[in-house]
Amino acid sequence: MRKYLMTMLFAATMISAAPLHAEEDDVAADANVSTESSSGAENTAAASDSNLFLKNSAKQRRPLNLDIIGGITYGGTLYTGLRFGIPIVPKGFSPLNDSFDLEIASYANFNMPYQAFGGVLDNPYMVDALIGFRYSFYPTDKCTLYIRSLFGVGILPYIGGVVFSFDISVGAYWNFSKYVGMNFDIGYPGVTLGFTFKFGNLSKE
Repeated sequence: MRKYLMTMLFAATMISAAPLHAEEDDVAADANVSTESSSGAENTAAASDSNLFLKNSAKQRRPLNLDIIGGITYGGTLYTGLRFGIPIVPKGFSPLNDSFDLEIASYANFNMPYQAFGGVLDNPYMVDALIGFRYSFYPTDKCTLYIRSLFGVGILPYIGGVVFSFDISVGAYWNFSKYVGMNFDIGYPGVTLGFTFKFGNLSKE
């Protein structure tokens, strides 16, 4: 009789413990699924960042942009101006995250010396009217690297003259947000620093 009661008690104990082990197994399985999901999300984010150099990046934007700039030439002349950029090949020419823009610019140069009549004539200012292209590369969503090539004329109102003018430079944009950033470039006519304002196609591609 005692052996029979011990056997029944042992069986009842095993039966009551079985659901507990099942619940523990379910909790462990849920934890594994959660860990795998988290790892998958992290891997997807890392893959997205690593593909930022490429055309399939979800962070590509090709807005219009207006630059308000100021600079100094290598001869000490100060200038200021506006540049307006229009994306004409927004997906660029390569598998990289690049673009090709038309740019229209106007600069005002102050105290611009002008070589004429065998000597140097001092002019209060010169106004440039330029048009050309900018090739841009986007290594991150914050930074844009570019090469600019603009050509046009420089108008000298003080003496009624017109000269050939150009802007060939390399530089970078740094974006504070999708609307506002800063720009810096160096080349000819000098070193330039300014602000850029973006509008138009600001949605993600």
